[in-house]
Amino acid sequence: MNKKIKKTIGILLIIFLTLAAILLIYTSIYYKADLDGYQINRENFIDDGVYLAKGDQGLREALVFYPGAKVEYTAYVPLVDSIAEKTGLDIFLTKMPFNLAILDSDRALDIIESYDYNAWYIGGHSMGGAFASNYASKASGLFEGLILLGAYPYGDYLNEDTLSIYGSLENQATKEKNNHLIYKYEIPGANHAQFGNYGDQKGDAKAQISREDQQKKTVEIIKQWLEERK
Repeated sequence: MNKKIKKTIGILLIIFLTLAAILLIYTSIYYKADLDGYQINRENFIDDGVYLAKGDQGLREALVFYPGAKVEYTAYVPLVDSIAEKTGLDIFLTKMPFNLAILDSDRALDIIESYDYNAWYIGGHSMGGAFASNYASKASGLFEGLILLGAYPYGDYLNEDTLSIYGSLENQATKEKNNHLIYKYEIPGANHAQFGNYGDQKGDAKAQISREDQQKKTVEIIKQWLEERK
């Protein structure tokens, strides 16, 4: 092997190791769940990285929920518990590799193939919502509906089967990318981060309502949307 080839391999190796180090540092910094005394039912962790919020066991309908980028998935337990209680849906809250839904956008399929339900929905917050919609657009006929929180459609999922909820303090780009949707709801005074329980998010506007109120309104909108589809 001549010196030129050795030098090229050495440079490529350095580039690879540098990129790997950057990725490791990037993914090691994330928003941790801040549940502020909320008690999680540990029996609801049914698998490694899957939390099941149990709804009405007679309904036999379920939602797979993807967390936002670089957010610990358990930060959404209070929200999904409330959705399950008020709507009757079973909610499968899933952990993502390195807390990034982009790395496993078809995660829902593993769950669907493992459990028997009459109907499935998919949704998520922020990047989780975007890549939930991306998978739904490719999994034709698999889902009854898509629920986006502080997110926008990424892919070509059916407009009439999509619900988008975001805060009035959400960034303008997200609002604009939801403009074409039939079922979109803006919560006054709500921001991006308060759909989950992980504290403040860098670059996010300060909410004008409490986290509890934002999540309560979110659940009410989801419940109404589901009831109107029956």
